Amino acid sequence: MEPLGLEEEEQEEQAIRRRKRYRLLAFILLLLAVLSLWGNRNLVHLYQLHKTKTELQAEIHRLREAVEALNEEARAFKTQPGRVEEIAREDLGLVKPGEVVYQLSPA
Repeated sequence: MEPLGLEEEEQEEQAIRRRKRYRLLAFILLLLAVLSLWGNRNLVHLYQLHKTKTELQAEIHRLREAVEALNEEARAFKTQPGRVEEIAREDLGLVKPGEVVYQLSPA
């Protein structure tokens, strides 16, 4: 085997350095892949947390709408005095003193 020239030796060293860089990069990528699949903050866990967050935000939105509807109903009770009487008559079947209630049975 004949000795390599200076230029060939330099090319060989560059090739060795390049291979070392590729190996280091491959190791780092492999390490990142492993860490992303296992541990406290893995990708599956982060996905589940994101899904839970989205569900909770939807629940918060639904509850806020329900609270707003209840607030509207409370305002109606304050501003429309007949509303309480209407509910008492419809839902509870209450009548005023002296009123006569006729109940018709189905034919």
